[in-house]
Amino acid sequence: MAIFSTHILNSVDGTHFAGIFIKLLKINDFEKNEIIFNEKTDNGGRLKVDFKLKKEENCEYELQVFIPEDFYEIENPKKNISISFFSMRVFFHQNDATYHIPLIISPYGMSCWISR
Repeated sequence: MAIFSTHILNSVDGTHFAGIFIKLLKINDFEKNEIIFNEKTDNGGRLKVDFKLKKEENCEYELQVFIPEDFYEIENPKKNISISFFSMRVFFHQNDATYHIPLIISPYGMSCWISR
């Protein structure tokens, strides 16, 4: 089993970003994309999920991070644009590894990195 984990921080006030939905999709060439998981961060802004990853498959995955609508009301309700979710495409190369991708989310963008 592979393990995906993240820790999300809110850059507006430096708090842990609880209740953020994270979805992982397996991208299939000719079929409908497969949902691997759709989970929510805990009160500490963390998520840890086991998922099956076949060693022989070298396929692409899409990680989606959904932003709560009220996030923009707190920061500045007069903005004329808001982001509903961030998406990134990734390849996982080992079927028994832990993949930790921390995120910092602001009303203007997202920063992420791969932690080892």
